[in-house]
Amino acid sequence: MTQNLREKIKTRLDDLETCLKAGKHLSSHDDEIREVVELVFGISKFSRILTEEEKDFLQCAMIALTEQKSWT
Repeated sequence: MTQNLREKIKTRLDDLETCLKAGKHLSSHDDEIREVVELVFGISKFSRILTEEEKDFLQCAMIALTEQKSWT
């Protein structure tokens, strides 16, 4: 696995965390929800190479999105 791929995954995880903290997954604006969904799916395609911590984070993000739970 190249360092470039790990950097791409880390960037997407950081972007997802920022969106969740901002409450974009709870927004009434379709564009903000779409951004969160695209990040989740964009990260999940790398699930085979994610660390356990990253998988746990992604799973929690999916729960927050689907159940409309606050991140904080």
